[in-house]
Amino acid sequence: MSSVFGDDGVNEHSTAPRAAGMAAATDGAPNGTPSAPQPGPVFDYARLVGGAHGTEDFGLLLYALAKMHRPETILELGTGLGVCALLLAQAVAENGVGHVWTVDDGSMWRETRAMPAVRAAERDLGDFGDDHRAFFLGQAARLGLTDRVTLLSNSMPPFPFPERPVDLLFSDFWHDPAGVVQLLTAYLPKMAPAASVFIDSASTHLSAFLLLERLVAQFDAGQVPDQMLRVARAEDRAALEAAVRNRRFTLVHLTERKARQQNSTAWLKIEPVDIVPHPSTEMHI
Repeated sequence: MSSVFGDDGVNEHSTAPRAAGMAAATDGAPNGTPSAPQPGPVFDYARLVGGAHGTEDFGLLLYALAKMHRPETILELGTGLGVCALLLAQAVAENGVGHVWTVDDGSMWRETRAMPAVRAAERDLGDFGDDHRAFFLGQAARLGLTDRVTLLSNSMPPFPFPERPVDLLFSDFWHDPAGVVQLLTAYLPKMAPAASVFIDSASTHLSAFLLLERLVAQFDAGQVPDQMLRVARAEDRAALEAAVRNRRFTLVHLTERKARQQNSTAWLKIEPVDIVPHPSTEMHI
């Protein structure tokens, strides 16, 4: 099992050369941020393989939000083919701030590689190989993004990540009601004051949809359901209750008009209770 602090959790790529053809931006980036790889190749990658797990469009939304909100700490649970992780890494590279931590034990890699969409993509991108970790790190290096993304090869939660608030969490791991409760119990106390949680497929899983609607109503009333308090460890209950107090929760169901199983994401937007929107920015009259 890998760890942020163990050998398996360390980026093995800090000295990896940028792949040929990955030209850095030459015109000045806004706000004085350093140059970054051009987004075209990672967009092409999303187009080629994103359809396998239904992330070809949603990943672009994450990229745009990361560009707008400039998150510093991004955590993804379930890397898969890496479409969302690499699009988010591209965004933080362009922003000049932030890092993506993505977690996958590779147990589904053999099944993923057998998918027709993935086999078709290999004709353009080359053999993906039998090792998920080597595949992902290879794609990150090819796209010039190795210094912006770290793969953790853990198999079971809770997953390790830096001891800092999480600005954006994308869970492509749990979407049934029990999983949603476990996810929010574990990670709400770890979220930044203004943050976003995305839960893949939860909006079109009827019982998860109804659960989220109920949960958000209780959160906005400053209440933590007893079920979540019972799931939480005794030493974490106070932090969970504090995470709900003085925060506003907005639930948006992002659904696709596409005939496939993976066709939705639940977006839980978290903000401090305030008279202005968050993330904070310049206001005008």
